[in-house]
Amino acid sequence: MLILKKFGIPERLVTLIQHLHTNVKVKLKIGDADVVFNATIGVKQGDNMAPVLFLFYIQAAIESMDRNWPVPKPEFYFKADSQLTGRPYTARGVRFNFWTSLYADDGGFIFQSRADLKSGCRCAYVTCLHLG
Repeated sequence: MLILKKFGIPERLVTLIQHLHTNVKVKLKIGDADVVFNATIGVKQGDNMAPVLFLFYIQAAIESMDRNWPVPKPEFYFKADSQLTGRPYTARGVRFNFWTSLYADDGGFIFQSRADLKSGCRCAYVTCLHLG
């Protein structure tokens, strides 16, 4: 819930979200039997808030990894002249780094080598462990 506070979500709303995910019971119907148990991790399956909460979490992870990213970020060039093809490879524009992309509940990371992939995966793993 600290992540939500970091991004400016009001305390009252953070508390409400926390209450919605505390002491949750899951009921499964298996044949004629009903099984009830406590949900102890994650958000409720099918919860409309789940994708939004995930985006807050993954954005915090990306921002944290951005500061500690252990490998070079791929560089690209952009020119705002509407030309999509036929540009010489020597043409230069505005340089930018593009190393990650997020969409809904998917994320992609761009690496330049297998060694970079291994280092980046370790960084992502440690960052997610730290965030919980």
